[in-house]
Amino acid sequence: ATDVEALIGKTKEDTIFALTAALSGRNLTRALQSLHELIDQGLHPLMIMTMIVREIRFLFQANLLIASGRLGTYQSNMDYGRFQKAILPALKGLTAEGDEPIAIVSQHPFVTYQALKNAERFTRTELTGYLDLLVRTDLALKTTGQDPRLLLERILIAVCGNR
Repeated sequence: ATDVEALIGKTKEDTIFALTAALSGRNLTRALQSLHELIDQGLHPLMIMTMIVREIRFLFQANLLIASGRLGTYQSNMDYGRFQKAILPALKGLTAEGDEPIAIVSQHPFVTYQALKNAERFTRTELTGYLDLLVRTDLALKTTGQDPRLLLERILIAVCGNR
């Protein structure tokens, strides 16, 4: 695997998932490394921003779901198989007929599982603050001449540096 990776390099998809995993795991070193790899691969900063926003939104929604008490026997230490049997059916039942599903519930079950596991690393107050930071950063990316790399690094430092 190492030899193949050395020949073809990492794909943008591999690196973006490494970035979001590092972000939700609050691993600043890995998050910054992944960000720099993505920028060096030529991925547009707004695409990177989109994936960061998506991850924070999923964590926020998962945090709210956990706090709602509507997940029955959910425990953050449960394995994926148990999650699929015990929690997934309850999640699918949360959307009233005709309503649009909650974004995190409409994702692949493993994405939902990971978001629920990772959401407990964050408080609702933290996540709300990160959403505000994301809005301000998005505006700065689109309307100022500030260095996109620095703006994105600030997000990662804010999220991963707070423990």
